[in-house]
Amino acid sequence: MTTLTRSGTAEVQNGRRYINILCKHWARKFDVQLDDEGAKVVFPKEEDDPDYPEDATALFRSTESRLDVHLTAFTMTQLDAYWGAIDDHLDRFAAREGGLRLIWETP
Repeated sequence: MTTLTRSGTAEVQNGRRYINILCKHWARKFDVQLDDEGAKVVFPKEEDDPDYPEDATALFRSTESRLDVHLTAFTMTQLDAYWGAIDDHLDRFAAREGGLRLIWETP
Protein backbone atom coordinates (compact mmCIF):
# COMPACT_ATOMS: atom_id res chain seq x y z
CA MET A 1 0.00 0.00 0.00
CA THR A 2 1.31 3.44 -0.89
CA THR A 3 1.97 5.89 1.91
CA LEU A 4 1.32 9.59 1.68
CA THR A 5 3.10 12.14 3.84
CA ARG A 6 2.82 15.79 4.70
CA SER A 7 5.11 17.82 6.94
CA GLY A 8 4.63 21.19 8.53
CA THR A 9 6.35 23.65 10.81
CA ALA A 10 5.44 26.62 12.95
CA GLU A 11 7.72 29.24 14.41
CA VAL A 12 6.58 29.24 18.02
CA GLN A 13 8.05 29.64 21.47
CA ASN A 14 7.73 26.53 23.62
CA GLY A 15 6.56 24.08 20.97
CA ARG A 16 6.84 21.36 23.59
CA ARG A 17 3.90 22.92 25.42
CA TYR A 18 1.69 22.44 22.37
CA ILE A 19 2.84 18.85 21.96
CA ASN A 20 1.92 18.16 25.58
CA ILE A 21 -1.51 19.77 25.20
CA LEU A 22 -2.27 17.80 22.01
CA CYS A 23 -1.15 14.54 23.59
CA LYS A 24 -3.19 15.08 26.74
CA HIS A 25 -6.24 15.93 24.63
CA TRP A 26 -5.89 13.00 22.23
CA ALA A 27 -4.78 10.38 24.76
CA ARG A 28 -8.41 9.74 25.66
CA LYS A 29 -9.19 8.66 22.12
CA PHE A 30 -5.94 7.63 20.39
CA ASP A 31 -2.70 5.80 21.08
CA VAL A 32 -0.27 8.51 22.17
CA GLN A 33 3.43 8.04 22.89
CA LEU A 34 5.12 11.01 24.54
CA ASP A 35 8.80 11.15 25.44
CA ASP A 36 11.70 13.60 25.72
CA GLU A 37 12.16 13.63 21.93
CA GLY A 38 8.55 14.52 21.09
CA ALA A 39 5.42 12.51 20.46
CA LYS A 40 3.70 10.04 18.19
CA VAL A 41 -0.07 9.93 17.78
CA VAL A 42 -1.73 7.00 16.02
CA PHE A 43 -5.05 7.68 14.33
CA PRO A 44 -6.64 4.23 13.96
CA LYS A 45 -7.94 2.79 10.74
CA GLU A 46 -11.69 2.44 10.43
CA GLU A 47 -12.99 -1.03 9.75
CA ASP A 48 -14.52 -1.45 6.30
CA ASP A 49 -13.83 2.18 5.33
CA PRO A 50 -11.61 2.35 2.23
CA ASP A 51 -10.70 5.97 3.02
CA TYR A 52 -9.08 4.88 6.30
CA PRO A 53 -7.51 1.49 5.44
CA GLU A 54 -4.52 1.62 7.83
CA ASP A 55 -3.45 3.57 10.91
CA ALA A 56 -2.23 7.08 10.18
CA THR A 57 0.56 8.49 12.35
CA ALA A 58 1.67 11.97 13.31
CA LEU A 59 5.13 12.65 14.69
CA PHE A 60 5.70 15.85 16.65
CA ARG A 61 9.08 17.39 17.50
CA SER A 62 10.00 20.78 18.91
CA THR A 63 12.93 23.10 19.49
CA GLU A 64 13.04 26.35 21.44
CA SER A 65 11.53 28.26 18.53
CA ARG A 66 9.87 25.71 16.29
CA LEU A 67 7.27 22.95 16.17
CA ASP A 68 7.57 20.23 13.49
CA VAL A 69 4.85 17.80 12.46
CA HIS A 70 5.15 14.85 10.09
CA LEU A 71 1.92 13.06 9.11
CA THR A 72 1.74 9.68 7.33
CA ALA A 73 -1.51 8.31 5.88
CA PHE A 74 -2.72 5.97 3.14
CA THR A 75 -5.38 7.91 1.21
CA MET A 76 -5.81 11.59 0.39
CA THR A 77 -9.06 11.63 2.37
CA GLN A 78 -7.26 10.33 5.45
CA LEU A 79 -4.28 12.67 4.95
CA ASP A 80 -6.49 15.74 4.50
CA ALA A 81 -8.75 14.86 7.44
CA TYR A 82 -5.92 14.45 9.96
CA TRP A 83 -3.94 17.36 8.56
CA GLY A 84 -6.99 19.54 9.16
CA ALA A 85 -7.52 18.12 12.64
CA ILE A 86 -3.91 18.79 13.68
CA ASP A 87 -3.93 22.31 12.27
CA ASP A 88 -7.31 23.17 13.81
CA HIS A 89 -6.39 21.80 17.24
CA LEU A 90 -3.09 23.69 17.34
CA ASP A 91 -4.82 26.91 16.33
CA ARG A 92 -7.50 26.45 18.98
CA PHE A 93 -4.98 25.61 21.72
CA ALA A 94 -2.97 28.73 20.83
CA ALA A 95 -5.98 31.08 20.78
CA ARG A 96 -4.72 33.14 23.73
CA GLU A 97 -1.49 33.82 21.82
CA GLY A 98 -3.35 34.85 18.68
CA GLY A 99 -3.59 31.41 17.10
CA LEU A 100 -1.12 29.12 15.43
CA ARG A 101 -1.05 27.77 11.90
CA LEU A 102 1.41 25.27 10.58
CA ILE A 103 3.16 26.03 7.33
CA TRP A 104 2.78 22.76 5.46
CA GLU A 105 5.49 21.77 3.04
CA THR A 106 4.22 20.81 -0.38
CA PRO A 107 5.49 17.49 -1.72
